[in-house]
Amino acid sequence: MGMFDWVKCEVPLPDGWEPKGLTLQTKDFYRQLDIYTITSEGRLKRKFDYEGTTPKEIDIEYHGYFRFYSTEGKVNGKKGKDWFWHEYKAKFTDGQLVVIEVIPDLEEVPYAKSDD
Repeated sequence: MGMFDWVKCEVPLPDGWEPKGLTLQTKDFYRQLDIYTITSEGRLKRKFDYEGTTPKEIDIEYHGYFRFYSTEGKVNGKKGKDWFWHEYKAKFTDGQLVVIEVIPDLEEVPYAKSDD
């Protein structure tokens, strides 16, 4: 599974999901269990909170894309799928959030059938 960083999102997610607490993760940064926050102003901040240091949060002026994701609900093997995969791609330009897009769950995407 590997290490990851946490993501908090203060802007509405495009599918309307409202995750509670630290549930979103990403593997697109340093994977040190740091906390990244997409602020309500559309900035990306990284929280530094290491033992022996004073916690601080800085605007990292991010430029580019990163993906983040989580699950909602619980897996109940006998009753079927009672959970949902949420995955997103955020685009930042010159430190400012441009858009958050939903990445579709491949299990939910219908495949085109060939006539061959």
